[in-house]
Amino acid sequence: MIKTAMSRPVTVFMFVVAVILFGFVSLDRLALNLLPDISYPSLTIQTDYPDAAPEEVESLITRPIEESVGVVPGLTRLSSVSRSGQSEVVLEFAWKTKMDLVVLDVREKLDVVNLPRDVQRPVILRFDPTYDPIMRLQLYGDLSLGRLRYTAEKELKKNVESTEGVAAIKVIGGLEEQIRIEIDEKRLAELQIPITQITQILAQENLNQASGSLYDLDANYLVRMLNQFRSVEEIQQIIIRNQGGRKVTLGDVAKVWRGSKDREVIARLNGKESVEMAIYKEGDANTVTVAQAVLQRLDSLKKANQFPKGVDYQVVFNQAEFIKNAVDDVLSSAIVGGLLAVMVLYVFLRDLRSTLTIGLSIPISIMATFALMYQTGITLNIMSLGGIALGVGMLVDNSIVVLEAVDRHKNAGISLFEAVYRGTKEVGMAVTASTLTTVAVFLPMIFVEGIAGQLFKDQALTITYSLLASLLAALTFLPMVLAVQIRKPAVNPEDAAAIAVAAPEAPSPAPGRFHRAVLWLSRTGRTAGRFLFLDLATVVASDLRRLFRLLGGLLLWPLNPFLDRWERFYNRLNQGYPRLLVWSLDNKGNVIVLVVFLTVTAVALSFRLGAELIPSLTQGEFLFELRLPEGKPLEVTDRLISVIEKKVAAYPDVQTVFSSAGGSNRNQFARESHEENVGRLFVVMKNKRDKETEAAVIKRIRDQLEEYPELSFTFSRPTLFSLKTPVEVEIYTYDLDSLHSTAGLVAARLRRIAGLTDVRTSTELGNPEVHVLFDRERLARLGLEESQIANILRNKIRGDVASRYREED
Repeated sequence: MIKTAMSRPVTVFMFVVAVILFGFVSLDRLALNLLPDISYPSLTIQTDYPDAAPEEVESLITRPIEESVGVVPGLTRLSSVSRSGQSEVVLEFAWKTKMDLVVLDVREKLDVVNLPRDVQRPVILRFDPTYDPIMRLQLYGDLSLGRLRYTAEKELKKNVESTEGVAAIKVIGGLEEQIRIEIDEKRLAELQIPITQITQILAQENLNQASGSLYDLDANYLVRMLNQFRSVEEIQQIIIRNQGGRKVTLGDVAKVWRGSKDREVIARLNGKESVEMAIYKEGDANTVTVAQAVLQRLDSLKKANQFPKGVDYQVVFNQAEFIKNAVDDVLSSAIVGGLLAVMVLYVFLRDLRSTLTIGLSIPISIMATFALMYQTGITLNIMSLGGIALGVGMLVDNSIVVLEAVDRHKNAGISLFEAVYRGTKEVGMAVTASTLTTVAVFLPMIFVEGIAGQLFKDQALTITYSLLASLLAALTFLPMVLAVQIRKPAVNPEDAAAIAVAAPEAPSPAPGRFHRAVLWLSRTGRTAGRFLFLDLATVVASDLRRLFRLLGGLLLWPLNPFLDRWERFYNRLNQGYPRLLVWSLDNKGNVIVLVVFLTVTAVALSFRLGAELIPSLTQGEFLFELRLPEGKPLEVTDRLISVIEKKVAAYPDVQTVFSSAGGSNRNQFARESHEENVGRLFVVMKNKRDKETEAAVIKRIRDQLEEYPELSFTFSRPTLFSLKTPVEVEIYTYDLDSLHSTAGLVAARLRRIAGLTDVRTSTELGNPEVHVLFDRERLARLGLEESQIANILRNKIRGDVASRYREED
């Protein structure tokens, strides 16, 4: 292989060019991500049960679902959370489980579960609903909050949600339109009309229904009843009683108007109310690709004049920006590392041609690595690029060994071609063994299962690819470059004289006219080819060599004083090394004791080092989850958060502040689990890379939040990795009271540990309740039913959705 590469330089050169081209093309097509694709084999079954207490949710929904899906093959862990109005059952499966087949199996199991009538259909989520969205948009403008919410849900959400990779979009804030009917209970009682009757009449009157077919002669007509409400006035004119010619309409006993639903979440941007769109990606989608596609879709809507007029948006959070910045930092570090490696080579070799020759193995190996990454489905992330950066220093090791061996044989006086061949062949087996031993350290990591395997697989493969590419370059490309003679070899005078006095050949017959033309074209072609590909190429190569030597001399001229000092220092070090070696051989015992002492010291210090899978990532964006005592209304929560938001917005180092009051901190898709006493405060820094300023702002916000005794809070950053809480303690018991008390004791102990902050438990007190107990004997005497009274009580307190009012589409 070595001699073939040396004798066919054009072939090797074209192969290297092809590798570089494939590398550039692959680099342009590689997906960009922060971390490797870590796909957890898990499903979340979410079931809503409006206005149900956690105990009822657990007994009526969670337990039946757990019993049904607990027999799915491959299930390794089953956990659930039962909260007010919602059940979440999380199924975790073994690694490499085919989740598409599991989803079908889980759906079949859910279809046979008997749930209460008011329970909504269970939803299977392939993504974790507790993850943060990849992007948050805040909508604002001259429109009212109701119109702004309508625009977000009916126009923008439909356009953006169809983008490839978008799993769901959650719209919060603003006002949701609703046709409200406020009953005059006194008037209703006088007429002896139950409130449930009005609900039934509204549902019956607002109806479009197919009524079959009507045949008339040769025609067939479809019969449809079109009786849906078309206006608020029509709803007011509904007759709810017609007795003795006396008609009672809905407008006589109730006030009907176009209003808005009771607010569940209030969103603010820099102190002003807004509407937020939180965009979630699919589990296997690329964050950067999805975010770019969403922004392109929004830009295309604006350019096509399809963006709602009077509405503007601001991207307040975008994970793609942090990912691109992090990957760019790692990539720039790898480039700087390669340049430093080349500089160190020159410091020791003091020969520009040798340095550049060896330095070429770095970009060639990296381009080959990019091509192999694309073929094996590896993305550009901090782990894969970290592997490349780790291997940059090792890419030149093989080339240095080959160059040193070639130089030794060349100094022995043999020809250049023979020196390159002998030197490369002499160390070829050694550098191959050295490279394969390093590969043998990293390559087995691809067989590790679990999070560690998915996280470090990319790094192991990129290091392996780059090392094997550098080995191939050292054994083929480097010998070819070293064996090329740029100068035209001098002709021996004796050989030239011998050629001149050589006996002429016997004269050949005079060629014909056509033959002479062919000979002339052949000589002309050979002469032109020799001139273009040999003489001209040699001259150009020589000129380029002189130019590079001149430029290198000019660039390195300021470094000559430093290089001279370094050479003197290295000479003294080289002269002192034999004496140190002799002393070590004469004092073997002291050397062994010193090595053992240093080893023990290093091992002892290693136990004091912290250990974590992924370090804390400073993004310049963070949030505080705020919680007031249970039972606090949404207005009180919003008023407190708006005060805190104004204070934080006044900080000079803060760029944007936005907040939300209400909703669910654990699950943004909890439609029926609304906590009015909770809120979130999001902060975006001006300088996202200044860690010290960010830490100071966080401490200042903590100090201000401590001023409110009723307020509890936790600090967190946007979730870029699944381990949102680095330390979790799980407590198991069958008694809720003992579970609550034990969790409180454990949390109190954990708060005493240095380094742990924002310790909280998942067991929380529910909202204050008013219990209603029925006297069954008295109900029986009065001829009443419990369900009838429960429905009336629910309608009077909570209200009821009698029907849907459709407008436009």
